[in-house]
Amino acid sequence: MMKTLLLFVGLLLTWESGQVLGDQTVSDNELQEMSNQGSKYVNKEIQNAVNGVKQIKTLIEKTNEERKTLLSNLEEAKKKKEVVVKLFDSDPITVTVPVEVSRKNPKFMETVAEKALQEYRKKHREE
Repeated sequence: MMKTLLLFVGLLLTWESGQVLGDQTVSDNELQEMSNQGSKYVNKEIQNAVNGVKQIKTLIEKTNEERKTLLSNLEEAKKKKEVVVKLFDSDPITVTVPVEVSRKNPKFMETVAEKALQEYRKKHREE
C-alpha cells in the first residue's frame, strides 16, 4: 500500500505539462485511471486492515471469556476440599466438602461420612 502511495506521489511531483518522466505524455484519462486504481487498492487495504482488527477483537473477547470461565472455576474449586475415604473393603472414595467446614468442626466428619456413605451405596447399587 505504501509503495503505491509513494509511487503516486512521485508521479504527481514529476509531472509537468502533462509529461511524466521524460517525453512520455500522460493523458487526463490515464491519470484518472491511475487514480481510480490507486483508490481501489487503498480501499482494499483499508478493508483488509478493518477485517484484521475485527478478527483481533473477536479473538480478544473469546480469550477474555475463557479467562473469566477459568477464574470462576478456580474460585469454585477453592471453596471445596477433597477428602479420600475408605469404607469397609471398598476402593477409596473421594468426597468434596465445603471449605468453610473446618476439619476441627464436628460437622466436617459428619459431612464426610454422609457423602462417603452415599457414594458407597451408589457404587454398590450399580454393581
